[in-house]
Amino acid sequence: MKASIATFSMTGTLRGKLAATAKAGFDGIEIFEKDSMADVGRARDIGAMIRDH
Repeated sequence: MKASIATFSMTGTLRGKLAATAKAGFDGIEIFEKDSMADVGRARDIGAMIRDH
């Protein structure tokens, strides 16, 4: 079974949420619009950050 988490259930920046999600061992993350709009990067950059984790 794979586990994922949504960013609305976490506090902090998108970068911090991605790091915490990876550290906790989740297999996936659902990014909410507020988090993607608050980050400085483009969608392509956010995708790269996700893949890096």
